[in-house]
Order: sequence, then structure tokens, then C-alpha cells
Amino acid sequence: MATRRVAVLFQPDPMDLRRRETLRGVARYAQAAGHWHLALDPYADQREPGRCDGIIAAPHRGRARSLAHCPVPVVSVTWGLLQESLFRVVENRYAAGRLAARHLAEQGCRTFAYLGFSRENQSRVEHAKIQLECSNSPIAAVARESGFGSPAALLRAFRCYVGITPADSRQRHGRVPPRQRER
Repeated sequence: MATRRVAVLFQPDPMDLRRRETLRGVARYAQAAGHWHLALDPYADQREPGRCDGIIAAPHRGRARSLAHCPVPVVSVTWGLLQESLFRVVENRYAAGRLAARHLAEQGCRTFAYLGFSRENQSRVEHAKIQLECSNSPIAAVARESGFGSPAALLRAFRCYVGITPADSRQRHGRVPPRQRER
């Protein structure tokens, strides 16, 4: 089998823990596969064609568009830039949050907080997902508690990050929305 040249497009300095661990996982796979040659190349998308067979990238806003038009396959390993048409592989933060919440509940905790980045839409969407799955609070209340100015703002962010509406998410998890009071 021919050796594949795969470029890893990360900014090498500073490389945060998530990127180091991602790079370590790619390197382990490459070693086990035996037919990959990895190159840590933050400018792989700007090199002449033929230098690599594929790119694994953690692109920032300025690079995502050029990566979307690369002549070789590109895989993004970041949560950001969801509007770009890059194939994406990311960790399941929602599942990690559920696992953490389940552990706390098993330890007898009945009230606990979510500590995330309040200005980051993704963290607020993750908080809203947990609320939708674990409570029957109205969507307007979930939006407010998650830091969104309105249910419409939650809806836009939810569709962007999750791909479905908050109501659809709640329904998939077997939660029935509270009934409207008849007047």
C-alpha cells in the first residue's frame, strides 16, 4: 500500500491540550496503520498541490474558507466555523456533560451548576440541551436561563450547533412540554 502524506494544520505555538491530544491520537493511528507520513504544517493549504494527500486541521476563521476549496480532503477537528462546508470530527461534549451530571446524581447531588463559558454560544447551547432533557421548563425559560435574550436567539443557535430545534431535541429525549393553561 502506498504511503499517505497527511498534513496536520495546527498552529504549533501555542498548542493547547485539546490539540496536543488530538495530534497524539492522529500519530497513534498513523503508527498503527503503518502507511501514513505525518507533517505538522500550519501552511499545508497554501503549499503547491501534491505535497500532501489530506489535511487534518484546526482552522480559525481566516483559514476555513480556503480549506473548504482545497484540492485534497480536509477534516476539521474544531467546533467553530460550523457554517463552513468542512467535514468535521469533534468530541461529544454533550455526552461528557451527561456523564458528569449522572455521576453527581449518583453521588446524591440534587442541585449542581454548569460552569462553562457564558459568552460562548456553544456552551450556552449545551446548557440549554441539558435543561431541555432534564426538565419540563418552557423553552422561553430555558432560553433565559441559558443566557439567550429570547427563544428565537436560542432557536437560531440551537439549529446552528445541533441541527434541530429545541422542541425537537426535547421530544427526542421523551420530555413532554408543559401544557398551556386554558383560559
